[in-house]
Amino acid sequence: LPDRKDLRGPSKPDPKMMEEDEEMHKRWEAEKAMVETENANRHSLRCDLELKLGVVERFQDDSFYFPFNIDFRGRTYPIPPHFNHLGADVNRGLLLFHEAKP
Repeated sequence: LPDRKDLRGPSKPDPKMMEEDEEMHKRWEAEKAMVETENANRHSLRCDLELKLGVVERFQDDSFYFPFNIDFRGRTYPIPPHFNHLGADVNRGLLLFHEAKP
């Protein structure tokens, strides 16, 4: 599951020190960019999980079927983009069959 909190970015060094030490400025910029990228990835994962949980909550007490498309080779693909049995482990972990079979 994605972490709820974003990472804290590096504290900005003193501007005079950054002017004197160009390498320090480059390291700070690189670390800042890395933290921003990680926070954007976490945000994306949180949004994706919210979509999946929204679908699960909507159909929580109902039986349902997954509609499929079939291509010209006979391969089948589930139509729902956010929640299907071919998705991530979270998707498969949230599914419960209506009629259990051994």
